[in-house]
Amino acid sequence: MIKRCTLALLFVLLPVASFAEATRRYIVVTRQPAEEALQSLRNDDFVPGLRARIRSFTSIEGFAADLTDDEVETLNRSTAVQWVEPVIERHLLATDSVTPGQQTTPFGVNMVNAPAVWPVTEGKSLDPNTPIRVAVIDTGIRYTEPDLKAAYKGGHNFIDGTDNPYDDHGHGTHVSGTIAAADDGSGVVGIAPQVELYGLKVLDLCGSGSNENIIAAVDWLIAKKSAIGGNWIANLSLGSDSPSSAEQVAFQRGADAGILFFAAAGNGYDDTNSAFFQIDGLSYPAGYPSVVSVGAIDSTSAVASFSQRGAGLKVVAPGVDVLSTFVSEQAATSDGRDLSLIQMDATNAKGNQLCLTRPTITNTPFVFCGIGNPSDFPSSVA
Repeated sequence: MIKRCTLALLFVLLPVASFAEATRRYIVVTRQPAEEALQSLRNDDFVPGLRARIRSFTSIEGFAADLTDDEVETLNRSTAVQWVEPVIERHLLATDSVTPGQQTTPFGVNMVNAPAVWPVTEGKSLDPNTPIRVAVIDTGIRYTEPDLKAAYKGGHNFIDGTDNPYDDHGHGTHVSGTIAAADDGSGVVGIAPQVELYGLKVLDLCGSGSNENIIAAVDWLIAKKSAIGGNWIANLSLGSDSPSSAEQVAFQRGADAGILFFAAAGNGYDDTNSAFFQIDGLSYPAGYPSVVSVGAIDSTSAVASFSQRGAGLKVVAPGVDVLSTFVSEQAATSDGRDLSLIQMDATNAKGNQLCLTRPTITNTPFVFCGIGNPSDFPSSVA
């Protein structure tokens, strides 16, 4: 009865005609620092929507906000605003599966001649005042993995706003292992196992994120470099085919601050032009002038058939069948079976990617139910 009364009161206070107009996420580039521009716009009641879910940036003069179509038009007419652009999706550029075992030096590590310099350094700066720091801008880092524990120094999660960039997907951990897996006699060894490793989680557990998160990560990098110094490199094995003017400005600001950005050229090329769209050119952010674009080659030095290419491609590197750290979890069913809980990708009938994620671990026993046919369910399952 209490619930019904509450609902009735809400319907009286919120008539049907008051449903809010749909909003979309935008980046607003302003002519002055974000906080000053926002204060001015709010004081003038210029856009009612500029009250909540605002993310200000420092690598660009601007902010992100949820806006209606009318609010976008209003902002575009403001003298305080340079331009308004929709937030663009960014997603991971997939790596191949790996197999655990004794310590292995992946072919790519040898191919770039990393072992030749290990007697001098394994990524630790020769100048203790300027350590080498590598930020992996990705799905985060599984920093509890033995191969990565020593190298990991911190980071930030731009999905939930915490300083815990724990990898709930696996891609960022795989990338991190290629960079910095420990030379400890087990697993794999990375290119530079003594670098200082930072995780910036901009992609969720399905491998999706946005240029808004990436701009915020560039903000974080610039501020962190200013605060603790060091030589900074950032890796982005992610992207999509849509450029963003705001994102391009952010990367230029980061480069001007002395940060080296490396981004995957993209995996959308198909020279048969049959089953997939052929993309002549680079994904973004790899396509920006201030970012070093990296194409993929295999163990024979041949350019990978899927690797995007174009006049802006700056370098190629091993990127086919790469052995590295990976995420694995185990759970036992009530009948004693061990199940590997993995994240899978699939496509629906229209070719859109679906994300099937592992279940949240609880104290309730797991029960093996085959592939879900009615006959697969044991009698204990209600």
